[in-house]
Amino acid sequence: MNITVLIIVFIFLVLLLAVLIIFLFKSAKNKNVKSEKTAEIKPKVITLDKLRDRLKDKNLSKQDLENTLNSVIKDYGVIENLDIYVDIIFRMTNHPSTTKEIILSFEKDLSKLNPKYASSISDNVIDGLSLR
Repeated sequence: MNITVLIIVFIFLVLLLAVLIIFLFKSAKNKNVKSEKTAEIKPKVITLDKLRDRLKDKNLSKQDLENTLNSVIKDYGVIENLDIYVDIIFRMTNHPSTTKEIILSFEKDLSKLNPKYASSISDNVIDGLSLR
């Protein structure tokens, strides 16, 4: 009888070990799937056109306006097409929530990144303010 009990206990332990190994591999596989999903999630990149369109919203708060202009500088600070930035400058200078600090900061940062266009940027800010 002792041998029978030992055999049953041994079989039970082998089955328990098999179940634990299966759970271990499944949990490792789930972790890999989760890490792959996390790696696939990319930060949302807002295009320059979408940022420019946000400036059309006259209900945009001062903070949202600053965040939008900071995103323009951070993500698209180097000018490739001056006409787009002229439009952004006009929208910014004529926005109801804009302040002189916002305008001066944007002009300074954009001119610093684009010294070649500094005078054009300044002229467009003056033109935009005169239309206000």
